[in-house]
Amino acid sequence: MRFRIYLFLFLLGIGCVLIVAIFQDAPGYMDADYYYAIGLRLNRGNGFNEPFLWNYLDNPNGIPHPSNTYWMPLPSVLAFLGMYLTGFEGFATAKIGFLLLSGFIPVVTAALSYGITEQRDQALLSGILASIPAFYLPYLGTTDSFSVIIVLGGLWFLVVCNSHRISYKPFGFILGIISGLIHLTRADGVVWLLLAFLAILLATSARWSRSGQGISLLKRTLALIYCFAGYGIIVAPWIVRNQNVIGTWFSTAGIKTLWLTVYDELYAYPASLLNIEHWWQSGLVEIINVRLYAMGQNLQTILAVQGEIFLLPLLLVGLWIYRKNLAVQMGIFGWLVTFLVMTFAFPLVGWRGGYFHSGAILQCLLWAMVPVGFARFIDWGVQVRRWNGKQAGNIFKVAMVSIALILTAFIVNQRVIGGNLTNPTWGQGMVAYEKLGWALRNMGAVDSDIFLVNNAPGFFLASGMQTLSVPHGNVETTLQVAQRYGGDYLLLERNHPSGLADLYIQPGDRPGLKYLKKIGETQVYQIEK
Repeated sequence: MRFRIYLFLFLLGIGCVLIVAIFQDAPGYMDADYYYAIGLRLNRGNGFNEPFLWNYLDNPNGIPHPSNTYWMPLPSVLAFLGMYLTGFEGFATAKIGFLLLSGFIPVVTAALSYGITEQRDQALLSGILASIPAFYLPYLGTTDSFSVIIVLGGLWFLVVCNSHRISYKPFGFILGIISGLIHLTRADGVVWLLLAFLAILLATSARWSRSGQGISLLKRTLALIYCFAGYGIIVAPWIVRNQNVIGTWFSTAGIKTLWLTVYDELYAYPASLLNIEHWWQSGLVEIINVRLYAMGQNLQTILAVQGEIFLLPLLLVGLWIYRKNLAVQMGIFGWLVTFLVMTFAFPLVGWRGGYFHSGAILQCLLWAMVPVGFARFIDWGVQVRRWNGKQAGNIFKVAMVSIALILTAFIVNQRVIGGNLTNPTWGQGMVAYEKLGWALRNMGAVDSDIFLVNNAPGFFLASGMQTLSVPHGNVETTLQVAQRYGGDYLLLERNHPSGLADLYIQPGDRPGLKYLKKIGETQVYQIEK
């Protein structure tokens, strides 16, 4: 394909994200707050540590705490680079890298489509659809992993798609590097290293041999070694850091979410409560019900988010038509593995956003398959309904892009703008936290104070103060956390743990807690020591 087509798609993709970014002057939610907060810490020379505790899964010693033990570091590094390279600190510069990557999403999608189909029209259409990605668009320009993982996923499939054009050594090495970057973006990204090994074994079975007999066992082994070497070059520095700081290659905090019985136990204290006995005591019926519910929610994500409802039948047809293509085979298998892991192993974090995040790695491939299914649909119309193929194709293309545009605009209005262009919904939580921070300072709070709050990274960004997450549990649990980690104030918001409902509904002094006042919708308590 010509360079000007890719340039057009890049400008279209980044243009759509920039339009949305106009209304986003804050990260918007806790994940994005976290990555931005660590980016700020890096830019200020504080290294990979956090002046807050947003969970207690790794039994933290206190504040500051080693960062990125649950969420991986690459998005934070990208946020840091935006600020460091421009010389200006703030969310506007922190998101530059994410905005630029968003422009490459339609480019990589089109390249992948062309690599599989060798059809320029289909590649262009897939790139256009990727530039108006409906549910994903509000999240591409903020400091989260979406734009990173979508581009890396597209590149992973693009390399696999071109495996027959690349010598076995660079093929394995490049695939390993991309797999390493995926792992540094999301903890479950290690799955894609295993899938890379599988892709190499399948590709080397016949693709590099004119006789169709595959390459020698030695060369296949070397390809795997080169893949692992590429992965190691990327991941090894992080492993060394973790070993020096937390004593293990990777934190075991995320593994504890296997034993959640309700989502709010993500904030359980102490984390030792989360174990297989605790999980089993919830009862077999409840264990099954949780997974059935997660399955329903994740299937809805497939339909509405990944398939944008009306595109799902077309992309499924496309996957079927190219089911013998190695990249498509790996995509189908990776899709299945991701769905199963986020449904049955981690159902509670899965349906609450885990699958939404992890499934994004497949999006370039899914968009690339839509025009294939669309072409088959037009062929059916020509053969069965006697359509004029060219005319029908043009009409339905315009209709398809228009529907995607309308759906995307609806989602952006709902999740970002909220119907008020001058006061968009996005970022209102940060504004409320900023007002709360100023009010607390006027009441005598100082920088050395530590606050228990719902969104610990968000309140740190808004106020500059040290924070702890309000733990899941009752008043006694809250006081235990405050005593161990030096909490001075409890900020009880409308969205609070059920065990603290009485404190919110009927505010007043309690043993260990002195009620101060209500600021906005937040009940403020001072913790007595």
